[in-house]
Order: sequence, then structure tokens, then C-alpha cells
Amino acid sequence: MKMNTAQSRSCYMLFVATVLFLLQGIFCTGGFVGFSPLTILDGESCPQSHMIDDTIVDNEKKCFILCSRKPSCYGVFLGPYERCVTCAAKFFTKDDTQHTSAVTRFYKRLPDSSAYDGITSGVSVFHVVTQRLYWVTSKQSCEGLGGYLASIKSEEENEYVVNTVLASFNGNIWIGGNGTNESPDTFKWLDGSKVADGYTNWISGQPFHPVEETVCMLMFEHKNYQWGDNFCNTVYYGLCQFE
Repeated sequence: MKMNTAQSRSCYMLFVATVLFLLQGIFCTGGFVGFSPLTILDGESCPQSHMIDDTIVDNEKKCFILCSRKPSCYGVFLGPYERCVTCAAKFFTKDDTQHTSAVTRFYKRLPDSSAYDGITSGVSVFHVVTQRLYWVTSKQSCEGLGGYLASIKSEEENEYVVNTVLASFNGNIWIGGNGTNESPDTFKWLDGSKVADGYTNWISGQPFHPVEETVCMLMFEHKNYQWGDNFCNTVYYGLCQFE
């Protein structure tokens, strides 16, 4: 059946509206899909070894598009004069969690976005709280900075923490899991997910604490920062994570 002029125009307008809606979703920076600001990295820069593009663009959306076309791109640093740096770094270490007045702004590429394929997890920033605190106080300290007590859910992430974040660090450090020691299955990360359902790096024989009460997870320095448990009211340093 042939459409008349009015029907054709209506279908065309519907098509245009649909395309514009999809484009808005792909390039929106407000956290819907695509990219979202990670302000703790504002004022920082992409490590030279992980820099993909360093170019000038007409506007920031073109920088997002440029990153979206690169499977290895995890985010962009936007600088003055429309400078666009696309970055392949997945993990960062932040020594100073105070936001600077520097001019770069960082936008992370969202892992659950339908705007691209190939990225399965997003950017993470790690920061060590260099004050010995109870587990719950370490948790609150991280939350006060805008993050959370770290949940280490992959071997890649664990290796970065051990070999980079804690490379020159001395001391045991809290991470964001706890359980009751009835079995490893009782241990959960702060988001409620079971530790046993994903990557683990327990010391042989851990978790173990012969008491029927909640104990908390930490990384033991003398065991190359493998995981163990201890009473939550012990004082250790804390590892914060920002996403």
C-alpha cells in the first residue's frame, strides 16, 4: 500500500526524532550512557604510555566520539583550547584526593553503555588512607572522600594494586569485604556481591578465624598483600576506590 505525502512526512519525522534520541543517549555526559565525569581525576593527565590520541577538536562531544571508536579507550582528558586526550589507562593512583584548580577534566567511558563494544569494566582510581583505623572507620573515611573501601574483583585489578598502588607501601591494609567465618561463602563485598563468586586471592588456609562473629578482610603485607581476615576493631590502613 502506497503512503500519501502526509504519512511519508510523519514517518520521516519519526525517523529523525529516533536518530536524535539515540545520538543524545550515545553522547550524553550526564551519566545516562556513554561518558560520565570522574572528578577525582580532574587536574591529572593520561600516562604517556597509555595515551592514544592527543589532538584538538571542535567540541567535547567530538572527543567522546573519538574515544568511542577506539576499543582500548577508557576515558578522555579535556584540556584548554579544546585539547582532547584519549586514554587507554584503566587504573589510576591518587595520592592527593583534593581537587585541584588545574584545567583538565576527566570523563570515564561507561562499561554498561550501548554506545560501544569491547569495554567490560570501567576506570578505577585507588587511594591509600595513611591513618590506622578500624575497618568501619576506614570505610567511612573512604566514603567521606567520595569513594568506598576497595572491592578487588579481578586479577588485573589485584596486580595493579599490589605492584603499583602498594609497591612502596608498608603495612597491612583494609579492603571492603567481611563475613562470619562459617565458610568463605559468607564473605561479601560492600555492594552485596559474594566474594567467592568472583576472583579471590586468599592466603592459604584463609579465611579463618575461630570465632562466631563478623570479621573483616584485609591485605597482609608480609604475604605479598594476599587476602586474609581479622577482627574488625583492629587498626590498619585503608584502601579507597573511586569509580
